[in-house]
Amino acid sequence: MLALALPKKCGLKTPPQCHAWTFHLAHPALKWFPPQPGWIKINFDVAIRPHATITTAVGRNEFGNVLFAHSNLFPPSDLTLGETQVAFQAIKLAIYRKYSYVLFEGDSKGVIEAF
Repeated sequence: MLALALPKKCGLKTPPQCHAWTFHLAHPALKWFPPQPGWIKINFDVAIRPHATITTAVGRNEFGNVLFAHSNLFPPSDLTLGETQVAFQAIKLAIYRKYSYVLFEGDSKGVIEAF
């Protein structure tokens, strides 16, 4: 499992404004595990079809309750571009919803390692 957390000083005005974000590489055959208390987990994935790329991100709390689900339809693309689009979508959703402690989980090792 891969993880990345932003440092305490993340370039914002004060450390309390820094977000604690972590990225994990999902294992498709494994069960979904909730985040630790006080955190939100956003799972993201992409489906590549001949005529479209569909991205989906789902946010859940520590109890497994769905807080939001968001999908986008893009023109056809390759898998790496689709996985990158959905990772970016998940990050934008966390920022828009002002979540401070977020665990992002996806299944593209290349995209996860890029963060």
